[in-house]
Amino acid sequence: KGFKKLAVIYNNRGYGSSLSSEFIRQIDNAKTTSQIVFYESYKVGECDFCKEISELRTKLPDFIFFAGDYGFAAKFINKLRESGLKTTFLGSEGVFDEEFIETAKNNAENALVISLPEITDQTFIESYKSKFGRDVGAFSANSYDATNILMKAIENVGSEDTEKIAKAISETKDYEGLTGKLSFNEKGDLAEPNFTVYKVVSGKFEVAK
Repeated sequence: KGFKKLAVIYNNRGYGSSLSSEFIRQIDNAKTTSQIVFYESYKVGECDFCKEISELRTKLPDFIFFAGDYGFAAKFINKLRESGLKTTFLGSEGVFDEEFIETAKNNAENALVISLPEITDQTFIESYKSKFGRDVGAFSANSYDATNILMKAIENVGSEDTEKIAKAISETKDYEGLTGKLSFNEKGDLAEPNFTVYKVVSGKFEVAK
């Protein structure tokens, strides 16, 4: 998209640090002319983002990647927009929740958020809404798939031996889940992870064009 000055803010947990460092690694590998002008963590539970916003106003990035959850993302983007900065915002999958939009309101408009490919299984979507009274969230579908993979491994092993169960999970190949066909590599990561970028339009997440 031609962004030149990039900022990265992440929570002070394993999730934030690993995701933000991978983001920067990919930027470096892409060999673009973009520069990381801000790279800071925030402390979960104790951050009002005043210090971070003040520094961002001096750096003036045209793109911000936020690695954290929807609650802090809403607080951050509210402060960001109140400061007058119209910087493009991209949130990690932890931000993909309707509460982000409900809390940030108009400040969430045009925000970009990474999540799983759009879930098309209407039976799951309607069952979820009926059970919990809300739309499918950031981790709903992959949590459902993960639970079913675990249950299947336990059934296949036929015992409570945790090492055997873990091995059965790691050997999962081509499991047909809500989030696609799932297999794991030798590191225990998804062999072919898929993601989609969404944009907040009129108070709803839509697949970004």
